[in-house]
Amino acid sequence: MNTNTQILIDHKILRRVAWLLNLLVTFAGKIAPKDHNLRLPFRKIAVCKFKGMGSIVQATPLLQSLKKQYPDARISFISTPTNEAMLQNIPIVDEVIILNDRSIGQLFFDFIPFILKVFRRNFDVYIDLEVYSNFGSIVSALSNAKNRFGYYQKESNYKLGIYTHMMYYNNAVPIYQTYLQWTRLLGCKNITTTLYPINSTYTTIKIDQEIYPLTEKKYFVINPNASDLRIERRWPAASFTELITKLTQCYTDTDLILIGSKAERDYVASITPSFSPSIKNIAGLTSISELIAVMQHATLVITNDTGPMHLAFALKKKTLALFGPCAPDQYGNHENAQIIYKNVYCSPCVHEFRIPPCLGNNQCMKQISVDEVLTEINRLTSDIPLQKVAEKNRTYTTNDPDYDILGMVKRKTY
Repeated sequence: MNTNTQILIDHKILRRVAWLLNLLVTFAGKIAPKDHNLRLPFRKIAVCKFKGMGSIVQATPLLQSLKKQYPDARISFISTPTNEAMLQNIPIVDEVIILNDRSIGQLFFDFIPFILKVFRRNFDVYIDLEVYSNFGSIVSALSNAKNRFGYYQKESNYKLGIYTHMMYYNNAVPIYQTYLQWTRLLGCKNITTTLYPINSTYTTIKIDQEIYPLTEKKYFVINPNASDLRIERRWPAASFTELITKLTQCYTDTDLILIGSKAERDYVASITPSFSPSIKNIAGLTSISELIAVMQHATLVITNDTGPMHLAFALKKKTLALFGPCAPDQYGNHENAQIIYKNVYCSPCVHEFRIPPCLGNNQCMKQISVDEVLTEINRLTSDIPLQKVAEKNRTYTTNDPDYDILGMVKRKTY
């Protein structure tokens, strides 16, 4: 089931279900109130993120901080099949609970067993990292968790019963800090702000039936893709083709390894010039562990704003990231990242519209020229210091006794 279909169902149908569940959970809470003291030694914690491999990577500071605060706790991560392999490479997670959403039929048949599994865990804390998903709110309501954490943006009154604690979602704040607000609410003493180093032990991969020695080769990784969650994040295909052609002429001692999923392999092939043996298309041919290894040993990663970009950040690789529909101060603020971003009038639009104002004519990406990308590649390969995006000087805590933490909704909880 593609993402647009899921979003449409979520908006048109599941919003009403979430509204009804909000009433039921609020009523049940008044009849049988629970203790929502957040200064207890919690033993069972769930974190839920159904969509976005990059968001899961950005959630690793949250996971690390939770493990430090609750070393004896069992941390479960709730997600979908596309993220399962990635989560298995994050040892902080003790259990991965998967909901099969590959089709409407599979989702229908898997939902009840999935909910029963979550319900029986009887979690002390359930952290829902989905912001716009009514489906995620429904799962939270049915989780049977004592404390249910969720985000609000603009008006979310119809969720005030579903969640026992709600936090304002500020899309101008680095996403890892947004996730870390929950650790501050929980009173975590030792907060980690760095991404978990997701490494791999692979030193070779197979390309075209030949063994490719990753540790002995000099190569750039190029990711020309973007998930269907927002396809407008892709730099134009023609621009990537021109860039690849010029890189083969300028960097004759460097291979170019193009990555992507199995579904993206044809697209990657369509933008790949066929004249150079230094160009390797491995889209859809690697496991997650192999992909991590490929990026781990790369000289440079060139990527759109999408999942592999966050992997490169976690691996601390020099990364040239192309931004457009999403602002880099939320997702691109990492020490090894060089950002190209055209701050056009309608950007950022990702978190405001299901259908972007440009209707797919992504001028924010089209205005990035091949020449300026080449200039930044030359800078990165010449060891010239990065021009880091400066994080705004923000305060993430408060001493006001009337508030648990900045951005919290204060209300009676049940």
